[in-house]
Amino acid sequence: SQYFKENQLIVSIDDDIKEIKKLFITSHGKSRLDKVECLKSFIEIIVKDLISNKCNLAGLYPVDNPFFMKQVLTDNLKFIIGNFKVFFNKKNLEYRKFTLLEDYETTMKYYFNDGKVLRYNNYCAITNYKILKWDLTNEDKIKEVNLFYHKYNEYCTIKNKKDTIDIQLRDKKR
Repeated sequence: SQYFKENQLIVSIDDDIKEIKKLFITSHGKSRLDKVECLKSFIEIIVKDLISNKCNLAGLYPVDNPFFMKQVLTDNLKFIIGNFKVFFNKKNLEYRKFTLLEDYETTMKYYFNDGKVLRYNNYCAITNYKILKWDLTNEDKIKEVNLFYHKYNEYCTIKNKKDTIDIQLRDKKR
């Protein structure tokens, strides 16, 4: 983001994404994920929505699970995963203090700036995403989750899992 100009449109796609899929509901009410055939057309829709909503960050549903996905575009505080995002570069929002939770921090900063982020809850990325990266331990993750919660506790909760903890964002209108 420091390389690109202020307010320049950036489409950021991780190199481990295999494809983008869209939620499809059959006539029998079954959910399935279909491959997005024209990524360029989808990105053009996102850009149009960003402009019309006066918003600077948009992304996809964070997991490829059609059971939880919905046919809706939201503009409240929803996690924008960094593996696929479209944004207008705001250099002051791109400085990060967190490593494992950098996508959460980015979501929070753009949300605070604009009062919204756009999430396409009917689209997701198929990826080789790994939870722990950069040789960080689960203890490192727990420490970072607690620090993040301490900083943003009005906007998130800690979710206890079997062997670790995670952050879950929650919308609090300012």
